[in-house]
Amino acid sequence: MQMQSYKAEHADAVIAMNQRLKEGGSSWGFYDSETPRWIPKTHASQKAWTEYHLAIDDQQEVHGGYVIKYQTITFKSEELTVSSWQGPVSEGLVNNRYAALGFLMIRDIMEKNENLFLWGGSDKLIELIDRMQWPNRYLPFHLYVVKPFNFLTKANILRNSKIKALVCDFAAYSGVGALAIKLWQKIRHKNTNARSVDVIAVDTFDDWATTLWHAAKHQYQFTGVRDKEHLNLFHFSGDWPNSKILRVKKEGHDLGWVAVKFTQFEDDHRFGAMRVATLVDMVALPEKEHLIMQVVLSHLKKLGDVDLVCTCLSNGTWQHSVKNCGYTLVPNRRCFALAPALAAQIDDFDDFISQTHLTLIDSDGPHGF
Repeated sequence: MQMQSYKAEHADAVIAMNQRLKEGGSSWGFYDSETPRWIPKTHASQKAWTEYHLAIDDQQEVHGGYVIKYQTITFKSEELTVSSWQGPVSEGLVNNRYAALGFLMIRDIMEKNENLFLWGGSDKLIELIDRMQWPNRYLPFHLYVVKPFNFLTKANILRNSKIKALVCDFAAYSGVGALAIKLWQKIRHKNTNARSVDVIAVDTFDDWATTLWHAAKHQYQFTGVRDKEHLNLFHFSGDWPNSKILRVKKEGHDLGWVAVKFTQFEDDHRFGAMRVATLVDMVALPEKEHLIMQVVLSHLKKLGDVDLVCTCLSNGTWQHSVKNCGYTLVPNRRCFALAPALAAQIDDFDDFISQTHLTLIDSDGPHGF
């Protein structure tokens, strides 16, 4: 079995593998085009890009694949190129003949990329990195319910049994649920002065974003570079996430920004048919995180068509800021892990995590948001 870069001539073999996975009862599959959906590499000097790799046998049949993403981060104030990955997917899911293939692909990833981190990943992948003794921690998911009635009647994650659905319907139609949710969020909310603060929708990142990044980056021990070049690649290169950028200013001065992905779900296993605003990325001047999150939430509520706002953040200050805006914390939802080459440079892993700044844009690529 050889690991090769995905080329156009491999597409039919990938489609055939996906069919075998489907026939075996798996919902997993690999991308049926060699061009990455997100951050395809278009020129040699590009600072962030994604690659597809395949496991191919001597008969040129494909039996697995993985995605590797390269980006520049600041690590202890120094810039460093690191990698993260999505997958692997292999026929080991349905055929024991390939049971070890997932491990072989992980080994290939590690041999090619020493400076690896994981931010997300499936349960099986996290079990594997546990066995390899990578230091890791689960971090929370945060959500804010804008329309309690829609949340209670549409959120499939709450309604996964007949009893739960009946309870949700009673809470929704009686008004008790809306009252409880609003009261809970109001109790948690701590207001900060937002006088003269404006939220402005913009179509791209320019020099103002680079200036903000240089003012903010010293707060973090580990974070992806957020200058205008990287940001435009991450947010507008490929078909995901196509973010809406909310630029926050006070009296003409930039305080920060938040990138939002709007998704109208249809019978999603978690969100049902809700319209969800996902905060996929953000930067703020030091000590302005709470203000940024407060005015952006207010802006999203005023749009009138958002049922739920959600995000996932690694940084302690950013987590505290969303909590103070009334968001509910759902613990242990996303895993952060470091390969040994990076972990060896850290003394206290828990303290280190609280000083990272990772958002969903640093994760493993297009997913269900």
